[in-house]
This record gives sequence, C-alpha cells and structure tokens, in this order.
Amino acid sequence: MLTPIASQPYATKVGDGHTVSAQPSYSVLGRNFIVANYAANGGCYDNDDGSSWYLEQDNFCVFGGMKSNFQGHNKIATGNLHAYASVYGDHCLNGLNQISDFYADGYANNVSFRPRVRGV
Repeated sequence: MLTPIASQPYATKVGDGHTVSAQPSYSVLGRNFIVANYAANGGCYDNDDGSSWYLEQDNFCVFGGMKSNFQGHNKIATGNLHAYASVYGDHCLNGLNQISDFYADGYANNVSFRPRVRGV
C-alpha cells in the first residue's frame, strides 16, 4: 500500500498554459504491479486525509482496490485490475467524494474480482 502525500503549489499555469492559478496538475500513478498486504484497508493507494489530484491508471493491484474517502478530491481511477480486492472488507471501492462539479472523484472502466469462498 502506498500513501501519496499531496502538496499544492502556490501558483501554476498548468490549467491552460497561460492563466496563473492554484490548480496543480494531476500526479499519475500508473502501470504498476502492487501487492497491498496486511489487510489492505487503504486500497492500493491510500487516498485519504486530503489527498487530491491523483490519476490511478492501468495498475494491477492484488489485495487492494480504491480508497477515496476522508476528504480530498479529484482522485480518479481508470483501467485498473483489482484482484482479491479488500478495502474495508470485501469491497473494491470505498467512498467517492463529490464536492462540486469541478472537485469530484471518479471510478470507471476498472475490473475488480474476489474469489468465491465456500463454506463461509
């Protein structure tokens, strides 16, 4: 499990290349093979506590999914494969924040599976 720490710049022009604003560019977390052991309650990437502006793309995660709760915004997961997902139990996703149309999380085009457990 990785815990991204977000830091926001004071001024940047990444939005349109000309206008100065406090909006940073997205940090891309992609094309990784991750084994999130020790129950993986934080998912593959532990996005919480104000984490913002992350694109989680095209990762293969074992024992993890997407955790996107506890404040923060603009965390988007696409194209990931979550094998044996376990984010706070038998879930591939925990929490999506929708602060406004501009500050929202996303989860799309991901594959998540859990094994069928017999006798439990």
